[in-house]
Amino acid sequence: MHTINIDFETYSEIDLIKQGAYKYINHPSFEILCMAYSIDFKEVKIWRTFEQLPQEVIEAFNDSKVIIRGWNVGGFERLILDKEMNQLKIKNKIPYDRYIDTQALSLYYAMPASLDAAGQALNVLKKKDKKGTYLIQKLCKPKKWSKAAPFTRYTFKIAPDDFIALYEYCMRDVEAEVEILNSLPFKELPELEQNIFLFTLYQNDRGLTIDVELVKSIICILETWKESKIEELKKLTDSRVSTGNQRDRIIDFILSQGYKIKGLTANIVKEALQDPKAPENVKQILKLRQYLSRSSTAKFEKMIELADDNGIVRGNLQYHGASTGRFAGRGMQIQNFPRASFAEEEKLINAFKTSLEAVQELAGGNLMYLASCLLRACIIAPKGGVLVVSDFSAIENRVLHWLAGDLESLQDFRNGKDQYKNFASTLYNVNYDSVSKQQRMMGKIAILGLGYQMGYKTFINHAKNF
Repeated sequence: MHTINIDFETYSEIDLIKQGAYKYINHPSFEILCMAYSIDFKEVKIWRTFEQLPQEVIEAFNDSKVIIRGWNVGGFERLILDKEMNQLKIKNKIPYDRYIDTQALSLYYAMPASLDAAGQALNVLKKKDKKGTYLIQKLCKPKKWSKAAPFTRYTFKIAPDDFIALYEYCMRDVEAEVEILNSLPFKELPELEQNIFLFTLYQNDRGLTIDVELVKSIICILETWKESKIEELKKLTDSRVSTGNQRDRIIDFILSQGYKIKGLTANIVKEALQDPKAPENVKQILKLRQYLSRSSTAKFEKMIELADDNGIVRGNLQYHGASTGRFAGRGMQIQNFPRASFAEEEKLINAFKTSLEAVQELAGGNLMYLASCLLRACIIAPKGGVLVVSDFSAIENRVLHWLAGDLESLQDFRNGKDQYKNFASTLYNVNYDSVSKQQRMMGKIAILGLGYQMGYKTFINHAKNF
């Protein structure tokens, strides 16, 4: 098999980190600045877009037998090749199976996800050029217009030396990627893993549809609610505290009320709220502090930020992002949604789509918690489609006991016994059938945490948070 290793440097008005590769590349301002490439691991060359595209590159892109490699080639360069088919003289869309991603291979071998960190971990000769960060900030992003520099982006005509340095940096990236590739045990993933990687690309391209109306309503209501809570806090403290994040001012005010408090950690606040000696106004302030410290609309705002015009968020998964080999969440971080639920979910959705008063009438209390109950509900089936949610049952736990050679526990799995409940019954000294939902959760945390190298000291500290 012949190979072409590639790396692009590009320009776009979209923030790549905040809004993701899909929106970055599909924005009208997107532009290829250059492409470094190496055919069959030979000399690294550079193509600058004001030059004619080399014939060897055209042939490589259009030859179905040529493998396309690069660092995160599946998540970035592939999207560019799909979008700029005319500019790059590509006749037909390149299928998934022509891509082999060195980043994915690096992750499979438990190396870091960044080119620089992987290069350092493997001690390759040609590490990623750190000057590139400065060049990318200057040349690949828009700038503010000013009288001293009356333009909104740097071009080759304005900063030729910097662009020449950018081309060199792009070539160094390909060299570093090849060095890393040569340092790994194999140059390809096992067949099963490569299929999982390719399926990750398919999932990321398909994306998830969000209920834009619901998300925008939640953001609006939470902001209104937050403002009302801040006004309550100001009133209670005679305007000495104006936000929930003014830790020292809150402590000083509470001390001035004759109540001693050492800090505002979750445990200290919880104890104070349960303390019969705490003045009522202090409890009200601490309750508001609890509300406001959690009242972030970040996850909902991220959904809007990432969604395209059709309400689809793409690029949600990272292949082998966790060291156990499972996917990691990217973008709106679907795998990190909090465990929160509300019994009457449909009613709560309708309330948030109506007004703040409707939500308070239905449930009241901490609206941020209520909103977090709807994070999963914000992901919906596309029009005319069905959303299917599935998961492997206790997969990490099963693998853990299999690796440990724990035959007795493996038999328990076969017999349908719940290992988390089994461990919790010992932990809490209760009968297996008497284990509560919360006790089972602690059993799960203990088994997975301790099983995957948490350590008993960390577990004890972790348990204190519960």
